[in-house]
Amino acid sequence: MFISVVFIIQETTCVNNTKFFRKKGYFGPCQHIEGDATMSTSHLETDAEVTALSNFRKWSKPWNVDFRISDGLLIPVSGYLIVKREKLASWKNERPEFDGVGHKAYVKKNEKMTEVPANEIIIGYQYGSKTIPFSAEAEKEMKLYSEPKDFSVICFAGAATIQEYFFTGDSTMIFVPRSGDQNSQVKLSAFIHALAESKKVAIVRRVYSDNMPPKVGFLSPVIKPSTEYLQYITLIYSEDVRKITFPSLLEEKKKLTDDQKGAIDDLIDSMDLTSSDGRELYRSVDIPNPYSKVVRQVSRHLLLHPETSVMEPMDEAKKQAMKPLEVSNDLIEKTAPSLKKVAEVFPVRAFKRIKQKKETFHPPRYQEQDDLLNFDIRPASLDFYNMNNKNTKECYPVVLNRPRGHVLIININSFESGNPRLGSEKDVSNLLMLFEKLNFIVTLKLDLNANELRRDVKNFAQREDHKDYSCCFVFIMSHGGPLGSNNGQWGIVCRDEVIINIEKDVINILSNREAKHLIGKPRFIVINACRGNWADTGIANTTPNVGYTSQTQVHTDSRNESGNVRIRTFDDMVILLSSPPGYASVRDLSCGTWLITNLCKVFSSRAFEKDVLTLFRLTDEALKHETGPGSEVQTLDLQSRGMNKDLFLYPGL
Repeated sequence: MFISVVFIIQETTCVNNTKFFRKKGYFGPCQHIEGDATMSTSHLETDAEVTALSNFRKWSKPWNVDFRISDGLLIPVSGYLIVKREKLASWKNERPEFDGVGHKAYVKKNEKMTEVPANEIIIGYQYGSKTIPFSAEAEKEMKLYSEPKDFSVICFAGAATIQEYFFTGDSTMIFVPRSGDQNSQVKLSAFIHALAESKKVAIVRRVYSDNMPPKVGFLSPVIKPSTEYLQYITLIYSEDVRKITFPSLLEEKKKLTDDQKGAIDDLIDSMDLTSSDGRELYRSVDIPNPYSKVVRQVSRHLLLHPETSVMEPMDEAKKQAMKPLEVSNDLIEKTAPSLKKVAEVFPVRAFKRIKQKKETFHPPRYQEQDDLLNFDIRPASLDFYNMNNKNTKECYPVVLNRPRGHVLIININSFESGNPRLGSEKDVSNLLMLFEKLNFIVTLKLDLNANELRRDVKNFAQREDHKDYSCCFVFIMSHGGPLGSNNGQWGIVCRDEVIINIEKDVINILSNREAKHLIGKPRFIVINACRGNWADTGIANTTPNVGYTSQTQVHTDSRNESGNVRIRTFDDMVILLSSPPGYASVRDLSCGTWLITNLCKVFSSRAFEKDVLTLFRLTDEALKHETGPGSEVQTLDLQSRGMNKDLFLYPGL
């Protein structure tokens, strides 16, 4: 709740209660801090209000800071809390005085409650079901060390652009010129009037003291006949915004009639919390905090009557605490006609619910499976991230504190003609676990026909939120089949036995021409399907120490006659095919395909230090050590199209 200073100092209830609550400073759900000695008191109407202002300096400590508007313009100001959320007093502060010596101990969860020696205690944090130990050095590294105390302007924005749902924090402040500094009074007054006349607010960065986390808020001008100040409210960060989509009310079956709209308008008007004599009902300054009241009443009762149960005083305490919130008879009588009209224009009909048997698909990762990989992904270091992320000429930028990107996994296991791909469910489970731990948003599609596969790939390529992330992966796993009788090209077999063209229906759809929000972002396409019937049984190895080298990709910009830079259709793209043209891919019936199994192993163990293209090469290197019972071997076909930078995934950051 955000209340301006004028509202606070006009509430004589706060002033009347000051004598009793002076040290605690709370007056119900919100803590109201009174007055300001630096402001003129000529506009105050009661002696109590003047007293509140004169006592301000005595009971409220100012936050003195130099307000930096630009490098050469500093204004000494003082900030005062006006509204602050009330917190339940700490039991540490509430406990009575005693002469004994306090003792803090940790005990084991056993029947004897065995005390743990101090030298055996280390700091740790709960991460899921695991407890992660934390050393003092690690704790120090995790702390945020910001710039020193700061209060400066970041930019200016139109007042109308600041929406109420941007507000956050538990308090509201006002800023006035530093007491006794006439020069700052003149400067701040000019700044306040400039904001008001231009209908702007100042977006500011606020660091309360050295090594405190920075906050972003806005300053809005408040000008009264005899006083003026800046009001400060903290703003949310972009990560705190949640986009919620509601179904449209414009559909024909959902449209409201004029009678229905009128009934709702009348109901809202009848619920106006203003009494007949113009007095506001249910003011926060008149309502004590129910939670605080219940805790205190129950605690007092148990202190005086320790033999009773905690439930005995609970009901009575709740009843007393909620009494100020009871709806008045006047409000009930005022809203009754409107509620009756709403019931008439919104008829309620009773429907008998028919229970239908619904088949629920549980992704393979939630099914008990043997032979799944045990992922223990080593996190990257922050220094490694800082070193590479600044090198934008050689590395793609990656934004931390958000998912790395989207992953689309399409697995076709069942076909109309039979011939299922046994073991492919292990590939799905391993990929799901891997990319969730690598902080990706994973979408799983199973057993699609040709039209569904084309549709889902296109919808994935055209996602608008790709622009918010760093990269994307697409995995398509199925049988392979020939596209024509004589051309030798193979494609992906869908559930309906239709064979789709990899180049046309997948790669082209993810190109810059179709995927506008992926322009400039790396895309990795992994196709795990046979590209022929030949089984690669390898050759006798007579040179065991021969290594492999890869060609360097060179990026060139092509321009048209007008001099405008042309964007290439295929750019920032890597295609990984499970076998060369004409050759089959190998799948273990119990563990899954060689490609996905080795890819997951390599990514989980080396992603903390290697880029994705190198991880693909290491996956192919791992395949050199795979040999089937019939001497089968497998070679990956790695294609790079405009991938001229490195992409690191930085797991754990």
